[in-house]
Amino acid sequence: MPEPAPALDGAPGAPAGRKILPQRRTRPLTHENLQPLSYDPYRRPLPSDSKPFYEPQITRPEAEPEMLLQPETRPISHEKLVKWQSLIERHEQLLREDDDILLASQHPSASPSLRIFAGNQSTKEAPKFEMPEPPDESPPSIIWMEALRDALVKATEPAGDGKRELKNVAMVRDALGDNVQEPSRLKSSPTRKYLPMILKGKEIGAQHDTGAEGSNFMTNKLAESLKLHIRTEKSDRKSFSMGTGMVRRAIGRVRASCAFAKESGTKMKCWFYVLPKLASPLIMGSQFLRDTKTMSHFTDRLEDHFPCTSPVPMVNLISSTRQAKRRLAAFIDGRDTYINGDSGSHLDLMSSAYVKRYRYKLDRRRECRKRVQLADATVVDTIGQVKAELTLPDGSTFSKTFDVLPGLTSEVLIGEDTLAKLNVFTEHESSFMDVLGGERHLELSILSHFGHLNQFLARTRNLNNRRSQAEHQCKPSLGGSLEIGTDVNFPVSLAKQQDDKMMRALHEQDLEAERLQHEKKRLEASGAALKKAKKHGAEQAPEPATQSPAPQSPSVSTIPQSSTARRQTSSHNGSVATRKCRDHGNDKTHHDMP
Repeated sequence: MPEPAPALDGAPGAPAGRKILPQRRTRPLTHENLQPLSYDPYRRPLPSDSKPFYEPQITRPEAEPEMLLQPETRPISHEKLVKWQSLIERHEQLLREDDDILLASQHPSASPSLRIFAGNQSTKEAPKFEMPEPPDESPPSIIWMEALRDALVKATEPAGDGKRELKNVAMVRDALGDNVQEPSRLKSSPTRKYLPMILKGKEIGAQHDTGAEGSNFMTNKLAESLKLHIRTEKSDRKSFSMGTGMVRRAIGRVRASCAFAKESGTKMKCWFYVLPKLASPLIMGSQFLRDTKTMSHFTDRLEDHFPCTSPVPMVNLISSTRQAKRRLAAFIDGRDTYINGDSGSHLDLMSSAYVKRYRYKLDRRRECRKRVQLADATVVDTIGQVKAELTLPDGSTFSKTFDVLPGLTSEVLIGEDTLAKLNVFTEHESSFMDVLGGERHLELSILSHFGHLNQFLARTRNLNNRRSQAEHQCKPSLGGSLEIGTDVNFPVSLAKQQDDKMMRALHEQDLEAERLQHEKKRLEASGAALKKAKKHGAEQAPEPATQSPAPQSPSVSTIPQSSTARRQTSSHNGSVATRKCRDHGNDKTHHDMP
């Protein structure tokens, strides 16, 4: 085994007192030896006094000390750079430092209006009103983000042209000269709405959520801040299912007096289930919205948010584990489907089970996958998108793109944008119906129910035809019995096999009835013969019935009698014979009768 290389002390470029172990078949290199070997991308040797090519060269010209010269860019004033840096610092908490459209103003290709908007910012300016208090939970809720954004916009007071341009996120995306941000995360989104409510004299922006089945919700922090008494009985700690099937148990329930902000004179007593964590501090459920007709008749109660550009859309889907669901009866690619209309969701979703069942083509590209935030503030990822045709009950058809979310509790879900565009709650309110056990289980139960119903109707409808066909194949005999033909070919399907079994059972019952009727007639004939013999004073009784049977068709002998039938016949004959002997005064000539 080769010995390790000796430690070298005082090697070129080595600090004093440090030992260096050179690699085998190599030599130690110092900075002076390495610098001549450095080349630029075009393989040209660099001057000895220059730095390596991979280090950016930023120099301050002597003639203009207030300017910073950046590589391949135009000169930018130091004052404007400071303003832009302060703008970034003030907005990095809003959307995690990389998704604020205002960051476009720091690029040289930004439009003049955006630069004017950025120029209005200054480190010395302070917001002119109180900023919203940041939440304790992480990640922060979308409601708090929107409130912070509104506060920043009102504090800066941008120019009119800049404010109009900020509403068009597509122009901001075009203003980005490079691919610093993903294009899919800067897609434009319409104005979001919220429902201002008054609780305990305090105005709170609530989320109007038709996907919250039958109940209202609030966070534990909000209940404590309003000093509401939380009931923690067993009946108050109800379980709820989130959008992907995860079950969350409520801490308790509170009862509070609430009112609409625009109708403060009308107060209502409402129950709220308290959950430890929610994306929105206050959620008004579907039952409350339906009773107050907020979504159908009084949409003016809703107010607009500033256009939202959050990269994390919300899916506020909360449902009880034991309650009926309210669904929209519509068609997806011509199939009857019960669709969940969720005003608290920002996307149109489809479950992965539905996609797999009907073999949709799933687009799994990166730009087709998104990250969504559920009602309990958990973040999940979609797996792609599919395209489908949505047909409403009035016959209108629309081409929609659905994001596919694994484990979605609803087969198909349409969000706030589609509901507002199609006026679902105002024009198609009559198409909503209550579904027991969820639309997935209802669809299966309906298919099963109508399957059995169709089989029953088919058997009822074709009963006479099948009976006539069977009678045509079964030849009647003189004794009234039926002989089943051996050339009958029974169907292979399960329904037809069941029908055939039923027909054979009916024929067996008919045969048994015919046989018993024939035995009854034979015994009656024997009794008549006994009476006739007694009348004429005959010394010998007529032959037993078993020795002189009535004429019967050959088909009866071909049918085997079961042991039960034989026992019944024997007992019946014995009882008749005993009764006849009693009538004859215990005549000894009749004791040997069967």
